[in-house]
Amino acid sequence: AIAMLIVALFVVLVINLHRRRNAEWDSKLTQERYRKLVDNLDEGYFFMILDRQFMPVYVSPSVEKVLGYAPDQVIRRWGELLDGKKQTALEQRYNQEIFEFKKPVTHELCLEGSLSEKVHIELSKLPILDRRGELVEIEVIAHDITPRAKREADLVQQHDALEVLVMERTRELSHAL
Repeated sequence: AIAMLIVALFVVLVINLHRRRNAEWDSKLTQERYRKLVDNLDEGYFFMILDRQFMPVYVSPSVEKVLGYAPDQVIRRWGELLDGKKQTALEQRYNQEIFEFKKPVTHELCLEGSLSEKVHIELSKLPILDRRGELVEIEVIAHDITPRAKREADLVQQHDALEVLVMERTRELSHAL
């Protein structure tokens, strides 16, 4: 009876290990397909993996098309690429959210491109957790939104200029009465 119990426990253990290995294998295949997809996008996207300290350990080659830097340069100079203290503080705040709540986060960030131009990036960060729920790494899809950010800034500027004209015209009309 004890031998049957040991055999049954062994079979259950092997089945669980087999299922876990298959799940890990499926996850790795999915990650590889996902990485290849993002790496091959040409339209302003790149992919990064951040470690637990939120520093890049992998940056896809497509970063060169967005920022003008090679992947190894981005890895080495990540802190320098953040555009000023405000951006650094913003990045730290979102990273703290990921670390505490372990939920995906999307936010915008301004980075310095290789030609010293500002590049507006939308970062979608997905925390990867181990079986205990501990943060292992963060997968990031970065999208260049500079054209949209410029259009938004132009609209704000036009709106402000229009408001000034309206105020001037209103003043003129009130003096005429």
